[in-house]
Amino acid sequence: MDWDHTSSAFSRMSDRLPARRVSVPLNLVLFVGVVLRYLNTHHWFSYFNDYDEGAWALAARFLAEGHVPYREFVLVHPPFHTTVLGAVYAVFGYDFFMGRYLSIALSAVAIVLAYGVGRRVGAESTGLFAASLVAVAPNLVYFGRRIVQEPLGLVLVFGALYVVLGTDLEQPDRKPVFLAGGLLGLAVATKYVFIPAAFGVFAALLLVNIDEKWWDSARIIGQFKTWYWYGMLVLLSWVAVLFLSGGFGLSLPIPIIDPLFLETADMLSFAVVFLLPVAVLALAAFKTDNLQRGARTAVTAARASPPWILAAGGVTSFLLAAGPFILLAPQEFLNQTLRYHIGRSGTQFPSLLALVRLTMSNIIHLKSTSLYSLPVIASMPIALYGIRRAHTPAERFLSVAILGVIVMCQPLFYLQRYYVAVYPFLIVLVAAFVSATTLPTPQFSETLSSLRRRLFSNRDKSTLVAVLIVLVLLVSSLPIPFYYLGYDIQNTISDDNPEKVYDQTIEYVESHDADLAYATSPTILALSEETQSVAQFDSYAYMFLMPKEERKAAEEILQQNPDYVMTDPWIRSWGPGREAEVNAFKQNLTGNAELVHVIGTEAENVRIYKPTDTPPVVRNGGLVTVGSDGPPVDWRHIRLQSEGDDVSLSTVNSGEQSALELSVTQDGRSGGSEQDWAHTGIEQTISYPDRTLSACVLTKNGTTSAHDTSVRKGIQFTDEKGNRLVFTVSPNTTKTMVYDESEQARFVFLPVDDGSWSKVKLDVSKYWRTKWQTPKNVRAEAFVAAHRSSPGTYSLRVDSIGTNTECQTS
Repeated sequence: MDWDHTSSAFSRMSDRLPARRVSVPLNLVLFVGVVLRYLNTHHWFSYFNDYDEGAWALAARFLAEGHVPYREFVLVHPPFHTTVLGAVYAVFGYDFFMGRYLSIALSAVAIVLAYGVGRRVGAESTGLFAASLVAVAPNLVYFGRRIVQEPLGLVLVFGALYVVLGTDLEQPDRKPVFLAGGLLGLAVATKYVFIPAAFGVFAALLLVNIDEKWWDSARIIGQFKTWYWYGMLVLLSWVAVLFLSGGFGLSLPIPIIDPLFLETADMLSFAVVFLLPVAVLALAAFKTDNLQRGARTAVTAARASPPWILAAGGVTSFLLAAGPFILLAPQEFLNQTLRYHIGRSGTQFPSLLALVRLTMSNIIHLKSTSLYSLPVIASMPIALYGIRRAHTPAERFLSVAILGVIVMCQPLFYLQRYYVAVYPFLIVLVAAFVSATTLPTPQFSETLSSLRRRLFSNRDKSTLVAVLIVLVLLVSSLPIPFYYLGYDIQNTISDDNPEKVYDQTIEYVESHDADLAYATSPTILALSEETQSVAQFDSYAYMFLMPKEERKAAEEILQQNPDYVMTDPWIRSWGPGREAEVNAFKQNLTGNAELVHVIGTEAENVRIYKPTDTPPVVRNGGLVTVGSDGPPVDWRHIRLQSEGDDVSLSTVNSGEQSALELSVTQDGRSGGSEQDWAHTGIEQTISYPDRTLSACVLTKNGTTSAHDTSVRKGIQFTDEKGNRLVFTVSPNTTKTMVYDESEQARFVFLPVDDGSWSKVKLDVSKYWRTKWQTPKNVRAEAFVAAHRSSPGTYSLRVDSIGTNTECQTS
C-alpha cells in the first residue's frame, strides 16, 4: 500500500457517486447488520450470560416506576442508558424484549453514522467499508443483541467523530467542538468505559496542530528499527528482572509469564521491563534541544482552546444526564459507579498485555472467541503505523485519538469488552487505510465480468483486502444468533434450554399469584410483566461490590417478604474463590424456606423456594413421629415429584424400635413440568455442641448403585457458611471412602450389605473437616432421590439423628 502517493484521498470528500446510488449498498449493509442482531432474539438465552441484561432491564423498570437509582436500588454504572431505556418502558409499557429492540435500533444508527464518518475522512467507499465493519464485527453484533450500555455509547462516540471531523481541524469551530464534547459526555454518562474515547478525542485536538518538526521526530515510533531496539531492550530488562527474582530471591513477578496487578512489586517490574527501555530510546533519539522544544510545543498546545471547549461540552452534558441522580444520592452514586470498581479483584496492568495472555490461551484451547480479541490487539500497531504515515490533520487526529484510547484503557479490567471505546476509531482508521489506495466505489451499472476484473486486478488489491476482512468478520458473527458466545470466552452451553426453564419458572410464580419475588439471576423476573422483583435484584453487585455480608444480604431480601425465592445455575459462577460466600448466602437465603419446585436438569436448574414466617428453631434432632406417616415433629418434609412418580414418608418397625422410611418410586417418565427427579426428604436445623452430632440409618441395596448420579440417598449436614458433609451409602464399596469434591464439600461413601437392611452410624465429628470452623448449628437433611433414567423403588430408613445418638452397627 503506497500511503504517501495516495494520502490525499484520506481526507478529501468525494462526490463521485450520487446519493441515490449509495443508498442501495448502504441499505444492504444496514439490512445485514440488523438481521444479525435481530435473528433469534426471542430465543437467545444462556444461564451464564443473561445476568447483565436482566439487571439493566429491571433497573430501567424501577426507574420508570418512580424509584430512585443508587438510593433505592443498586446501579453500578452511570444513569444515561437506564434513563433512555426507562423512557422507552414508560412510553411503550414494560417488556423485556423492548430493551433488545432498543439495542438493535441503536446499532442501526451506529452503522449509518460510521458511514458518515467514513465519508468525512475519505470517499464513499471509505464510508461503506466502515459501515460494513460495524455491521458484521462480532463484538459489535454481540453488544447489539443485548440489553447493555455499549450500543448507546457507540452511537454517541460515532456521533462525536462525525461532528468533529466535519469541521476544519486546523481551526475548528467552537460550536461543533462543544457539541462533540456534549456527545462524549453523554457516552461517559452511559458507561465509564467510554472515558478513554473522550480522552482520545481531547488528546487528538490538543496535538493535531503541533509543530511539524516535532511530528517528524515523533514518526520514529512507527519505524521498524525503533521497535527492534525496543524489543531488544525489553528482553534485556526482562532477563534482569528474572535474575533479580531468581538469583536474589526478590518477590518480583515476571511480566508476560506472570500477571501484573496494581501492587508495588508488580508496578516496579512493569516499569523496569517496559518503561525503562522507552526512556533509554528517548534519550538516545532526541537531543536536549529537541526535548526542550518539544516541551515548549506541548505547553503551547495545552493553551489552545478547542480541547478545553470539548471538555466543557463533556462536563456540561454529563452533569445534565447524571446531575439529578447525584443530587438525590451523592454518596451512593460515587460509591456504586466508581469506588466499588477501583481495585476490582483480578484487575491486571497493563490490561492489553493481560488480554494478549488471555487470547493466546484461548487460541491454544481452540476457542473461537479468541478471534474477537484480535482487532483490539491489532489496534496498537495500527495506531503507531498511522502516526508514522500521518500527514493531514484528519490522519493525525485519528492516529493520536486511537493511541490515546488504548493508553487510557490500560487501568481497566483486561477483558476485551472494556476496550469497546477503541472500535469507532479503529474501524474508521482501518477503513481509511484500506480505501486510501484504489478501493472503488460500487457502480451497479458494471457487468459481473468487469466487476470481477476490478476486484482481482493488481491495481485494486485493496478491494480484495476489504472484501476479505468483511467476509471473515461476517463468518465469525454468523454463529452468534444461534450459539450464545460471551464477550471474552466461549462458555459451555447446556443441552437444557434456558428459555424453557425461564418460561416455566415465570409461569409457576405467576400462576401462584406471586406479586413479589427474588431470583439470583435478575433475568428470570425481568421476563415477567406481572411479578415484580425485590430491590436487591443485582445480587452480584450487592454482595461483592458494595459489599454486603452474606447473612445481612439475605436478611434484607427476606425482610421485603417475597412470595418466592429462586436460585439459578449462574450463581455457581459468581467468581472463583467466592464459593464460600455464595454458599453462605444461599444457606441464609433458603435455610428457612420450603423447596416447592425445581425446573430443569439436575445439573442446571432453577430451584423455587417459599419463605416461611416461622424462624428456624434449633433442635437436638430426634425422630418423634405422630401417626404412621408424615414428617417427625419439628422436621420439615421436602417432597418433589413428577406426574406418575410417588414419594412417601412413613414409620416402620425396625427391630426393637421404629424408624422413618423415606421412599421414592420413579416411573422413568418425564412429567409435563420437565421435572426429571423424584425426591423426598426431611430437614431440620440442629445444634452442634462439642462435635457430638451423629445419625443412624438403615439401608439395603437396590437395583442401582446408591452413589450413582441417577440415584442418591443419604444424610447431608450443612453449616452457615455452606460447608457440606454428605453421607451416602454405596453397595459398590467394601470400606468407607472419603472424597473431597471441593473446599466446601466432602462426601463419605459408606458400604452396605446386599439384600438385607443394614444399620450404619454416621459420625459427623469423625469426618467434619478440621479447616472448617465449628458451627453453632447445622442443617440436617435426610434424602432419597431418583432420576427418571433409573426407574424403580428406592428407600432409606432413618433410625435417629441428633446430638445424643447411640446406635450399634448390625
